[in-house]
Amino acid sequence: QITIGGPSMNLQGKHVLITGPTAGIGRAAALALAAQGANLTLLCRSPEKGEALAAEIVGSGGTRPTVVALDMASLASVRQAAQECLALGRPPEVLLNNAGVINTKRRTTVDGFEETLAVNHFAPFLLTGLLLPAMLEQPAARIVNVASGAHAFVRGLGFDDLHAERGYRTLREYGRSKLAHILFTRSLAQRLSGSPVT
Repeated sequence: QITIGGPSMNLQGKHVLITGPTAGIGRAAALALAAQGANLTLLCRSPEKGEALAAEIVGSGGTRPTVVALDMASLASVRQAAQECLALGRPPEVLLNNAGVINTKRRTTVDGFEETLAVNHFAPFLLTGLLLPAMLEQPAARIVNVASGAHAFVRGLGFDDLHAERGYRTLREYGRSKLAHILFTRSLAQRLSGSPVT
């Protein structure tokens, strides 16, 4: 039984959105959630891998997931994916922000942001904000943000060089992105206190 944020939630028939579901933690979560009867929407950079996972879930007796293309390195793609999810006619009841990246050298996104920070924090921040109004209309909903102990590698976010233009260090940038994600999660929990979203 997977416990999704706080008290145990019966996942039978719940609409669960997962970013980065085709490998690692995301894949394990997708398979486990499907086995518990959740209706999944898989937000994938590679729709082909998403379809392969969907077929595997169906082959294991699960409900066929919906696959939505999502490139976390593009805020336009995040907006498009959120719009497609909201148009499914099934409001999201669980959002699992799992997708992440760690780069060994500095890369920038199409939006001009340092990619580690953009994928690990900016994209899930935006996706959550776009889906939140629909989630607030549910009797009970959950937002789960996958973070990392890597936040302990850093002291602060380095606002003077947030996009690592003056030098890139893999673990520092990764740690800062995860610290930002943790701080976002804590702030979101405070703001949603008393609402139907955990």
